[in-house]
Amino acid sequence: MANKKGKSKTPKKRKNPRSVVPGQKAGKSKKAVGKKKVLGAAPAARALAFVAGSQDTLTDGQCDNIASDCVRKITGSGREYSRSDQLQQYGVNTDQQCRAIVSLIIGDNDIGVGRYQFKIVDTSKISGLAPSWTMGQLANTIQSSAIPI
Repeated sequence: MANKKGKSKTPKKRKNPRSVVPGQKAGKSKKAVGKKKVLGAAPAARALAFVAGSQDTLTDGQCDNIASDCVRKITGSGREYSRSDQLQQYGVNTDQQCRAIVSLIIGDNDIGVGRYQFKIVDTSKISGLAPSWTMGQLANTIQSSAIPI
């Protein structure tokens, strides 16, 4: 029997170009579902409020990103990130560079803790940053010092 409309008998695979967030059903909107509502805010602001409201500490990955980005901004290093490498291996050799890195971590909303809606109030731990610290030590100090905004 001939196929009248040119359709094959084999069903076509449905392409879904949208990414599916864990816990989200395919084909549904990507609105954040949370207990708190941020009325009158843009969708991105509501999503950020949801993430910040549900996260008490920065994740290891977030702290690695902050440490890496801040060190690289000061040194321009292209070295591959490793938690066991000392800051000296990325070109951090002076106290002035260490202070600049700490300033970025605390005060830069694009690459510091502010990008994840966190802040560092007690700077006593992180202000002791030295070229001999490892990236892992820096990331761990960021994690233990940062609190949600």
